[in-house]
Amino acid sequence: SLVCKSPVISLLTCVVFLALATPIQAGTIYTWDGSDSSLWTAGGNWSGGSAPTLATDEIVFYATGATNLATSLNGTSYSINSLTFNSTATSNVTLAATGAETLTIGAGGVSVSSATHNVYISAPVVLGATQTWTISSSAASYAMSVTGVISGVGFNLTN
Repeated sequence: SLVCKSPVISLLTCVVFLALATPIQAGTIYTWDGSDSSLWTAGGNWSGGSAPTLATDEIVFYATGATNLATSLNGTSYSINSLTFNSTATSNVTLAATGAETLTIGAGGVSVSSATHNVYISAPVVLGATQTWTISSSAASYAMSVTGVISGVGFNLTN
């Protein structure tokens, strides 16, 4: 058997083992219902009662009957995995910034599925990974407009 007498090697082995043994926390699906206000930061606007906090979270706009469809990041930058706009919105949907905050979107990208209204993203968007943005063919008569700056060094955006 191998006996390691070096405390540095033992410590490194322990760190590597713990890193490999620690599970990666999966993201949660958060669905906007807008029942509290137009602020992204307000937990009452999201299914489950809390605002998204992890870069692995999946964001869905909007729940059936949702209100406050002009949503503001309210001065806080967020990182999420994906952003989906579904067909349940009752009017045009807007995702805006009130200042220099940004929305970082991961590998899940953006999806507009069966839209029944226009989608406007005026908040600055940072690509957190190479990603695809898709608009369903059934949403072809509606627009998705991104007027905020799109940035992200080293990542590709496909539509």
